[in-house]
Amino acid sequence: MVKSQIKLAINSFTIQFDEQIAELMASLPPQLRDRSWSMAELTSRLVGKYRDKPHAQHVAVALAQLGWHRVRRWSQGYDGVRV
Repeated sequence: MVKSQIKLAINSFTIQFDEQIAELMASLPPQLRDRSWSMAELTSRLVGKYRDKPHAQHVAVALAQLGWHRVRRWSQGYDGVRV
């Protein structure tokens, strides 16, 4: 195989992050889907393009395209964690 054919094969088998996130959220019950998610939780459930887990920056871009936004929780128990 030529390098371009290999890249095409890899790209055809990988699902884009926004599609993965949409499928993940559709498969979850409302109690899990509607709660706050950390980036570590999301990246652990997604499949990366070049590695087993995607980079958080790429997931963040996909989340922004889907209309998600960051919120920092200052209440007790969260200690300023972004969710």
